[in-house]
Amino acid sequence: MKKLFALLLSLVMVSSMAAGCGAKKDEGAQADAETTKQTEDGSGQTAPADGTAEDKPAEGAATDGQTAAGGEVKIAFLVLEANDWTQKYLEDAKAACQEYGYEYLEFNCKGDPQTQVDQIQTCISQGVTGIQIQASQNASVAPALKKAADQGIIITSLFNMEPELQMDDVLYYVVYGQYDAGRLVGEEIIKHADSGKAGIIGGTPGADNSMQRKQGFKDAVDGKLEIVAEIDASWDRAKAQTAAEDMITANPDLKVIFPIDDGMAVGVLEAVKAAGKEGEILIGSINGDPVGVEMVEGDEIVCTVAVGTKWYADKACEVVKQVLNGETVERTQVYVPEVITKDNVADYK
Repeated sequence: MKKLFALLLSLVMVSSMAAGCGAKKDEGAQADAETTKQTEDGSGQTAPADGTAEDKPAEGAATDGQTAAGGEVKIAFLVLEANDWTQKYLEDAKAACQEYGYEYLEFNCKGDPQTQVDQIQTCISQGVTGIQIQASQNASVAPALKKAADQGIIITSLFNMEPELQMDDVLYYVVYGQYDAGRLVGEEIIKHADSGKAGIIGGTPGADNSMQRKQGFKDAVDGKLEIVAEIDASWDRAKAQTAAEDMITANPDLKVIFPIDDGMAVGVLEAVKAAGKEGEILIGSINGDPVGVEMVEGDEIVCTVAVGTKWYADKACEVVKQVLNGETVERTQVYVPEVITKDNVADYK
């Protein structure tokens, strides 16, 4: 009798254990299902109870603020100088990065090519996702940019590279017509003075944007104005004022001065006023900064040429996101310069 009771008790215990295991298995399956619902859209949010799919990026695409692999997107902006234009540009770049959820980094080489090469290396070391650069000298920085691109960094250049540097399949160009801007100033100036002596005040010595602006002006006034002086002032207002003073002293009959950006134009205007030649010496400039627009409106300079800082800054983030998403991106995108004169200055205020 005792043996029979023990056998029955054993059978009851085995049945209870089997039932318990089955319950735990069902609970585990339910938990797995809930986890799948929470993670199937890649966001960590629970999917709708009715099982409908939410809108989501394509598999492998980058989301705002992240690379396709889930890392944080960092964009470095490398500039030449801290002039009026670059200050506005960097403000717009910060705003663009904030809008996209990207980390913003800033480097200023102060016109020195080797410093900029070192800054590119720093960007590589810090693992940035993208670089947007005002190259100090194309030939000097090209090898470092190539190295950065080989590391997978997405690079947008504000200046075109010479064909011999073979960078067209490496960089993305978001460029402004530097040469065309200088040409537009020259064409507008000779409407007001088609003969006489002229001086040019450039930016950083040897910088591509400075040389292209100057060449565009020279070609536009060729056969009309005589270029009697050319001085580089490194985009500095005080240096530009001194350069203009020297030009006026050496050439009392000077008719035109072309400072290649609005910040330097302010210094040139001060020199012209101090010499008592306001209205006698014509000034044309480039950038379309608020101060340049004000000078045009006040008849203090003949013209300036618009350069879109926000366009550049937005392109830095846009190109990075498109490349990360695997989209086809045009290698060259161009901002077309527009001359600002008294006739249309109200449109730029």
